[in-house]
Amino acid sequence: MKCHCCEKQYTNISKKTYACRNCGHVYQDWGKSKDWVSNYYQTYRETHPIPENKYRELWTGNISNFFVKSCDLNNKKILEIGAYDGKLISKVSKYFENCELHVNDIDVGARKILEKNFSNIHICNFLDIDGKFDALIAIDVWEHFDDVSVFHKKVMETSCEYLLLQVPVNRQVSSDDVEFRPHYHNPTPISFESFWSKDFNLISYGLTTRKRSASGDILSGFSSHGPAMLCVFKRK
Repeated sequence: MKCHCCEKQYTNISKKTYACRNCGHVYQDWGKSKDWVSNYYQTYRETHPIPENKYRELWTGNISNFFVKSCDLNNKKILEIGAYDGKLISKVSKYFENCELHVNDIDVGARKILEKNFSNIHICNFLDIDGKFDALIAIDVWEHFDDVSVFHKKVMETSCEYLLLQVPVNRQVSSDDVEFRPHYHNPTPISFESFWSKDFNLISYGLTTRKRSASGDILSGFSSHGPAMLCVFKRK
């Protein structure tokens, strides 16, 4: 099997896990059908609640401050994928003028929350959205796609100029006895840049880590509970 990011050959390191020796990308094949995964997400928030608001305020503020330094979104049409309540896109838009904001989430429960502040709401899979956008925001979304080539194809169809993304990196790999984990991909900074390099330039990125207190307890990080890569890509 070829690596999803650099197209070199994976090494099969366990029954479900493949690693690329070239770019370091790790892929886990859970062997589940599209219908099975779709049903899984219908009750996802029952077992994976949205993080506490104090963390989301901290994270969205940090992410927004990072993104806006590297792009010009004045007069742009912006879509946030997996927006839930739209907290992040709202903060990003405050730095720019005349933004047309669009929010997307697969969770039907997000509609009532989004309707309070947004007019352009898309409750569906990102792949089912029609239209062109100038910028796409996606925080911890890409790794949930088994076939990330369809994500790439959809991004290209939107004709966007900017990609504002976060992905978890260098996370612990699940063992084979785990039935399913919604992350199929565990990228490295090298593999993630390689994935987009044909069509986009990486113009800014940062790596986050988990923080520990003096007693050794894990605290909230910069933008997630674990290590992540924040990046801004611009169309070539």
